[in-house]
Amino acid sequence: MTAIDQGVTEEQHALNQISALTERIREHQRGIEDCAAERRTFIMALRDMKVTYRAIAEAMGTTEQNVYKILREYIAEQHARARQAQDNA
Repeated sequence: MTAIDQGVTEEQHALNQISALTERIREHQRGIEDCAAERRTFIMALRDMKVTYRAIAEAMGTTEQNVYKILREYIAEQHARARQAQDNA
């Protein structure tokens, strides 16, 4: 095998590695998105049970403001989807 052949092989190997790593990152991102959605569901259920933002925040290891932000963003997304569905109907 010549130096050029070896270089192409190394290049292809590196490209294959980049592709595999990128796919692993995508899989992890999907997992994070799934966990975030499930967490939102629990936050909403806890709020329906009148659990305080403070108690939820303490369980999450974050601030009350962050819990409120998570819910506010989720509600905004839901409203945007509902408007888009109405516009498409």
